[in-house]
Amino acid sequence: MKVSAILGISQENLAILLQVSRSQFAMFELGKRSLPVPAMEKLATMLTYLKKETLKSEANKSISVDDQNYLKKLLLKNNH
Repeated sequence: MKVSAILGISQENLAILLQVSRSQFAMFELGKRSLPVPAMEKLATMLTYLKKETLKSEANKSISVDDQNYLKKLLLKNNH
């Protein structure tokens, strides 16, 4: 499953959050390219947050409203 699908946001928005190009992120999801270390750290933080929140609530396959709001706040924080 693609990382963007797990987080419930588009590749483009996730690339913006990670401060990489959409094509660079797409290549990462396909396993054809690495992300810069700062982008990997941000992605790890997002996935860790999601995992913690998922463990707190019932296991479900879709991202919760709280998680979506958290990601929207990150987008706003990055002025996008």
